[in-house]
Amino acid sequence: MRAVILLGFLALSNLAVAQSSPQTVVDGRIHTRIDGISIPPVPNAPFTAKVLVTWDQPLVGGGTVSRKYYTMVARDSQGRVHRETRDFIPANSQADPPLRSFGITDPVGAAHITCSQDTMGCTVVDFRAPLASS
Repeated sequence: MRAVILLGFLALSNLAVAQSSPQTVVDGRIHTRIDGISIPPVPNAPFTAKVLVTWDQPLVGGGTVSRKYYTMVARDSQGRVHRETRDFIPANSQADPPLRSFGITDPVGAAHITCSQDTMGCTVVDFRAPLASS
């Protein structure tokens, strides 16, 4: 079990390069999206992880605002990947960041499913990626 967890963290460490996308204005508010890690659909390499992201946003005129969120990611033994998207909260908050959406990449069922809290609905699209050999 420890080897599986270690392999999962090693896989995450090689892919965990988060970058912020350009800021966009939605509903009169500025939103910044941080692209998360990419988890390939690898069979026979299951893992779960809680990824904590902190962001120190520089303010005009000096200073910063610190925010955080976490996301849960998991991959099962068949290579299906589950990943959440959450909103930022103040860094000193003890609350759970609100869930915005989650996605499931299912190479077995050849589908990628995304469910959104905003729309209270899910979309399903074809997913035809080859499974990596283990």
